[in-house]
Amino acid sequence: MNAPKEPPTLGSVLEEGWRSWRLALRTPGHPFRTPVVATAGDDGGARVVVLRSMDPEAGEWEFHTDARSPKSMALARSPWMTWVFYDAGTGVQWRVRGRARLHAGDDVWRDAWERVPEASRANYGTDAAPGTALTAQPDAPFGTLARGDAPTLDALRDWQSRPLGQPLPDSIGAVIDALESVQVTSSADSRSGFQLTFSLSSRSPLYTVLVLAAGQVPWLRVILIATVKGTPNVLADGVVTRQEVG
Repeated sequence: MNAPKEPPTLGSVLEEGWRSWRLALRTPGHPFRTPVVATAGDDGGARVVVLRSMDPEAGEWEFHTDARSPKSMALARSPWMTWVFYDAGTGVQWRVRGRARLHAGDDVWRDAWERVPEASRANYGTDAAPGTALTAQPDAPFGTLARGDAPTLDALRDWQSRPLGQPLPDSIGAVIDALESVQVTSSADSRSGFQLTFSLSSRSPLYTVLVLAAGQVPWLRVILIATVKGTPNVLADGVVTRQEVG
């Protein structure tokens, strides 16, 4: 006669979860390798992502995404998100809820970029942002990203001049001429951010984009780059979340 099995404890359940996530990281095709991530965006978005790493001590899971993607925009507005891991074979489901941290242009981003296989880097450099409705065959990924290299300054400038959510002005030069000041705040203890100040006139393309948006913030990605001795350094990479017109 077999002895009855001991009921699982909270500790044993958690350890089994961590074991499954470790196995998923090194086993292509493992059901926990491709979980669903749900954000608090207006569309209630839920997307399949690839689990890239996890840290049991910190209680952190990592996935990669294009900074222009709808889920990046949703997480920039509200960091609350849920991971859903499901193994149909065992019937085990994990829901992990918490706050996301977006990394772009910092040491975490650079380390992650170095770990991305060259064949996969072009996935983050397509002309059209993820989720864009296409009416024709898209062009090849821009610049050197198609070859798996880090983006050049010229490629980033070209990228930033392309549409994202709301159309950018036809004359990017007029936008640059209207720029009066740039302020970047970077802090390990509080939220980082940036502030751009423009001079506006009724003839400025910015007047159409910002003022005539009827109070709605146009979700534009902004990359601020300082070139020192010929080397571009990303100071800030994020989206416009608030506008004031005075």
